[in-house]
Amino acid sequence: MHPPASGDELPHSHFTRRKRERMDFAQEESGKTIYFCVRYENAKGEPGPWGPIFSAVIP
Repeated sequence: MHPPASGDELPHSHFTRRKRERMDFAQEESGKTIYFCVRYENAKGEPGPWGPIFSAVIP
């Protein structure tokens, strides 16, 4: 499996208006790598371009 190249390759999407978002993971996910990519959406609900992909290891 290869790392995603853009946000279009990510399987899940989550919309929020918060500046910070907490994510909870199951214990068996510990040590796995998770990938993120953000994009802004205007007031009409139209999405902008994807930002850069970044990753983190689930503690």
